[in-house]
Amino acid sequence: MQNYATVLDFGSSKITVVSGTKNVNNNFNIFATGVCEYAGYMDGEFLEPNLLRDCVATAINNAQMNMNHKITKLYVGVPAEFCVNEIQDVSVSFKSKTLLKKQIVSQLFNKNETNNLSATHSIINKAPIYYLIDGDNKVLNPIGSYANSLVVKTSYIYIENKIMALLSSVFSSLGIKEYVFVSSTLAQATYLLNDSIRYSGAYLVDIGYISSSVCSVMGDGLIDLKSFSIGGAHITSDLSELLNLPFLQAEQLKRKLILTLKPSQMDTYEVLLNNKIANISVKTANEIALARIDMIIETLEKIIKNFTLKPNNNIIYLTGGGIALIRGVKHYLYKTLGKKVKIVVPEPMQLAKPEMSSVVSLLSTAIDLNKF
Repeated sequence: MQNYATVLDFGSSKITVVSGTKNVNNNFNIFATGVCEYAGYMDGEFLEPNLLRDCVATAINNAQMNMNHKITKLYVGVPAEFCVNEIQDVSVSFKSKTLLKKQIVSQLFNKNETNNLSATHSIINKAPIYYLIDGDNKVLNPIGSYANSLVVKTSYIYIENKIMALLSSVFSSLGIKEYVFVSSTLAQATYLLNDSIRYSGAYLVDIGYISSSVCSVMGDGLIDLKSFSIGGAHITSDLSELLNLPFLQAEQLKRKLILTLKPSQMDTYEVLLNNKIANISVKTANEIALARIDMIIETLEKIIKNFTLKPNNNIIYLTGGGIALIRGVKHYLYKTLGKKVKIVVPEPMQLAKPEMSSVVSLLSTAIDLNKF
């Protein structure tokens, strides 16, 4: 079998296990999938940790039924809720002008550093943002240049040790012999955003079910990373509570919303309720949804204001299944944030959905890592 990998993605409403390969055209051949709905996580904690093992086992077992063999190695996507990002400069000086060869650059990048998080966190990803030659010449690839000194600005992503211990115990109890932790956010940033976008600097926002993340990316690493526990389920919950609808019907209503409408009092959305059509005021439903979206926007503004990176392109790249599929949301975000919004999804047509971004990005990253 050609090079393949198996990934486990912790969404904020379900756990997904996927095995697949990637061909030369970067299309995927997915031959096993397992899913299990679960309570998710908020504020850096799994909501039902006592049920986590069973949910992971269900997702893995469902995938194994398609594969006809046991999964022994997993690439595990770690959500931003459980991660911390840190930037460090690692440097080297030479006695004279030196040709920068691959070996020199690799030794510098792999140099051991000290950090202030070692007692509570462990590194899961390390990536270069850019290199500085002789203090002021910024380049993305220094190989082939001559230099008296070289600095690599490096992004480190850490997982909380308590979360790593929890997940390790789960995988060990299920007979998973090898598991590699990978930042879900970094995987999305490097897969969904092409080189030219990342090397110029960009914001990537993933609005999920009950948890969301925001990062600024440059080069192959993250400069800023934050998460917050608001998502699309909160819009559904608001619609359910304020319109006295069952949750499933409120979710159905959310998917019908068109935020760009300028409705009259007579305009309605139709929702199937108790085998009958219920008419819901467009004006009221939109106002309820927009009130929650305004909270998301306010949170985004506060986070981005404190970010170190300020990209020149003034674009927010949006993904995740929380709000990206609501019609008119791009226009509303632009109007309120003053930034153009572009929804980014996986490239293959059959996977081109914002809710698939995390697991497909993880799969792409894992397949690349599994080559070595």
